[in-house]
Amino acid sequence: MCTCNGNWIGRTCEENNCRPNPCKNDGTCEEYEDGFMCTCNGNWIGRTCEENNCRPNPCKNDGTCEEYEDGFMCTCNGNWIGRTCEENICEPNPCKNDGTCEKYADGFKCTCNGNWIGRTCEKKCDCGSNGICSFNEGYKVCLCDRGFSEKDGKCRECYCGPHGKCSFDDYNKVCSCDRGFSEIDGICKECYCGPHGKCSFDDYNKVCSCDRGFSEIDGICKECYCGPHGKCSFADYNKVCSCDRGFSEIDGICKECDCGSNGICSFNEGYKVCLCDRGFSEKDGKCRECYCGPHGKCSFDDYNKVCSCDRGFSEIDGICK
Repeated sequence: MCTCNGNWIGRTCEENNCRPNPCKNDGTCEEYEDGFMCTCNGNWIGRTCEENNCRPNPCKNDGTCEEYEDGFMCTCNGNWIGRTCEENICEPNPCKNDGTCEKYADGFKCTCNGNWIGRTCEKKCDCGSNGICSFNEGYKVCLCDRGFSEKDGKCRECYCGPHGKCSFDDYNKVCSCDRGFSEIDGICKECYCGPHGKCSFDDYNKVCSCDRGFSEIDGICKECYCGPHGKCSFADYNKVCSCDRGFSEIDGICKECDCGSNGICSFNEGYKVCLCDRGFSEKDGKCRECYCGPHGKCSFDDYNKVCSCDRGFSEIDGICK
């Protein structure tokens, strides 16, 4: 049995269906037992590469033809479209108001002149003489000059000075001032309370709204903390704690100190002290009723009432007589 090389076939390798080459137009021949197959170049097709749907070129207006087994496809130049590039998408010009048309993706795109916008330059975009108009996702947008802001579709004068941005809210001018500035008389002016407070003006007077744990001194919010149960302020540069009811200041912090509703609680050298109202005395840390009359002092000893009477008076039935 013979093992044949190349495209030779037959019992003794004497036959070759590719000689002479049956493939036309520089096609490549490959031998098979029952015949041959042509691999065609370029746009040639057919069993022997004898057909070419691109000759003559069916693509008009300088279009480029590409051959397929079942036909051809044209790649069109410029604004030409269609199966054979026979249509011009920009003729007649779909762009109005002297807009320029060009092919874009599966359609066309208009480059508009002046203030005209829209897919076919059919919409006029006007923000007045102090801004540039455009459309964003179908909405009109005014890019106004410095010192102007959009109101009723026009760029109108709106100025807050060099340290703020001006806008309109329900026809009212609004100044968004830079950090360290606040609005007064429609202009952003310097107004600074430090990094821990917000500054504003009230009747032309500077007002500092300090963060929690800070209080104003010399126009700056400085640290001033009395704990969660008190308000801190400065008096003659000294820290002052105004403690909530039931709390008193010790070591600069308002701590729990409650003598009840009939006395004032404070701390003395770290110890709780109750200053009770007249007719009351301290018992179990609270000011409780304790009265010996106008001529004696009342106190408690081991929960028992004790009257210390003035000279010349003695306790009878709990009263100094």
